[in-house]
Amino acid sequence: MFARNLAYDNKWFNINRLNRPVISIGNITAGGAGKTPLARYLAETLGRKGFSVALLSRGYRRKRDDNIVFRSSKELKLTADNIGDEPAMLSEMLDEVIFGIGANRFITGSEIIDRFNPDVFLLDDGFQHRKLHRDLDILVVDSHQLFHNEQCLPAGMLREPVENIQRADIIVVKNINDDTSYLRSKESINKLGFDIPVLNGKIKVMGLYDVDSSEKEQLDFITGKRVIAFCGIGNAGGFRKTIEEQGASIQSFIKFRDHHYYSERDIALISGKFAESNAELLLTTMKDAARLKSVTFDCPVYAIDIGYEFDCADEQTLISSVLNIINGFR
Repeated sequence: MFARNLAYDNKWFNINRLNRPVISIGNITAGGAGKTPLARYLAETLGRKGFSVALLSRGYRRKRDDNIVFRSSKELKLTADNIGDEPAMLSEMLDEVIFGIGANRFITGSEIIDRFNPDVFLLDDGFQHRKLHRDLDILVVDSHQLFHNEQCLPAGMLREPVENIQRADIIVVKNINDDTSYLRSKESINKLGFDIPVLNGKIKVMGLYDVDSSEKEQLDFITGKRVIAFCGIGNAGGFRKTIEEQGASIQSFIKFRDHHYYSERDIALISGKFAESNAELLLTTMKDAARLKSVTFDCPVYAIDIGYEFDCADEQTLISSVLNIINGFR
């Protein structure tokens, strides 16, 4: 990683540039830092302001390797197998966003420009994807895990050395109802000596959905209920904390690896836990729900939808930075 970054820093490696502004959203640690909800937040915010938004993703752990460009995954009947779980989840939430899935984001981005002429690209998980030029680099970190032991993989959880956060233009600290951990994280980041805005990205529960019918329920529907929870995401602890804060009683919590595709054996395990308990429903994440489209349980299954909210000052810093890039490109 050091040699690769050195090559990009010194322009020894070619960097491709799309003829549109590119906003990168990435992280520096392995696991779930909260990139995807931030991509959704920006896509929705820019859409409300009248911008045509395109999102570029590798489509991690999907089961095909061709490039796919689309606006509506529902019309094309695309699933997590085709495009990856995170794009599958986002495409159901963001009807007007154009998606480009493929390892070479320059090729998919170029095709999107030819076919759809978007105003701006969001580059999902882009901090290490340096072969594509970006006009704004947003780095997301988790307030409860931050930089772990500051060791790179495999000794630690860092994808690259912590000092490389200096490439970021903005840092968003994901925070689940704990401003103390945000302030502690901000202090740790500031001690590194880089003049980078550090924003408090508060995780907010947006809704609760029936996985089978996609119908939305009130959040208090799970309050006081006995649940079996399961997930295959990078930060299972954050999901558990969210459930507990909604007042549900967790009878069993089953963790799988991030981006896990559920086998018949897995479904049998989850169903068995439900049958042997006195639980009233199964609870999972929206990202997991995207991987469960072909699965049928003999019990109610609900997914918790989460997103970001920011204080006025932090929201102003984030959105004005993005708008300055877009407007300056015209």
